[in-house]
Amino acid sequence: MTLNSASLDNSQNGRIASNGLTLTTGTFDNHQDGRLTSTGALQLNAGLVNNSDAGR
Repeated sequence: MTLNSASLDNSQNGRIASNGLTLTTGTFDNHQDGRLTSTGALQLNAGLVNNSDAGR
């Protein structure tokens, strides 16, 4: 799966899961238990990442 965006809010229990993932974004907000997972390759390209407060 490929995701492209200017910004992406996956916070507060957000879930993104895939079997192979490429994510390209300006700002990725994954705080407060957001989860980004892949059973295959995972590539994250972001200008700014917030993975605080139990982001995974």
